[in-house]
Amino acid sequence: MKRSRNPVHSRTALLVAGERLFAERGLDGARTEEIARAAGVNKALLHYYFGTKEKLYRAVLENLFQQLVVTLDLALAHPDSPRTTLLRYLDHHFE
Repeated sequence: MKRSRNPVHSRTALLVAGERLFAERGLDGARTEEIARAAGVNKALLHYYFGTKEKLYRAVLENLFQQLVVTLDLALAHPDSPRTTLLRYLDHHFE
């Protein structure tokens, strides 16, 4: 049976698997073979989308920082007291 290709799914799966394994083992401890296996893709796709493990790590961090920016934007969307804004940010962050 032929497998269908879904580049968005494959790239996202690599980011998710990379985030988990980098968090557990660090940059040096995480192995590209293990990241690809956890993502359910061929190791060659990791290199195709990101080039190197270090570039995948950078993409994972950029993704996390982008999520942080979105959370901060949500918290700052309503003019409130600093305390209320901070609590809203923390609430969105930990959801």
